[in-house]
Amino acid sequence: MERIFEDYARRLLSGHFGRAGAPRVLDGNLGGPGGAKMPAYETLAAGAKNTDMTPDIVLQDGAATHLVIDAKYKRNEGVPDRPDLNQVLGYSVRYRCPRVMLLYPIRPDGVEPARFVGTVGDTEVYTGHIDLASVDIEEEEKLFCGAIQALFENSTSFKAGSASLQP
Repeated sequence: MERIFEDYARRLLSGHFGRAGAPRVLDGNLGGPGGAKMPAYETLAAGAKNTDMTPDIVLQDGAATHLVIDAKYKRNEGVPDRPDLNQVLGYSVRYRCPRVMLLYPIRPDGVEPARFVGTVGDTEVYTGHIDLASVDIEEEEKLFCGAIQALFENSTSFKAGSASLQP
């Protein structure tokens, strides 16, 4: 189910941003065109084997990566688990990306579609939520895509714990 959720979220964002001038939505599990997979190490000791960095969703504008999203098919109602946080922080470093998000398939009552969690060094950490059990899934998708759009357009104002922009 996790892979299905990853694909669903990536396609949802691709449809939303699928116009000229919008960020490209890439699959970090794939290399080549449309993919954003890359080796973990830029330089490597002689004889060492490299591993790949494979985030689920990468939003790029030109050569710059603005947001890396990793989908987690599990419940989250607060701060992300440490292993998940470590994973996305690794992506932040390798992709030189100032913002990362852990995306969950449940949106508890009162939780916005995108929530600022905090900063680690220079990296802004967010959780994203799409309630797959919503009776109005189209509205849920619209709210999530709108929150990602706002984050992409104005990340410095997107920190007060909600998906609304702050003045």
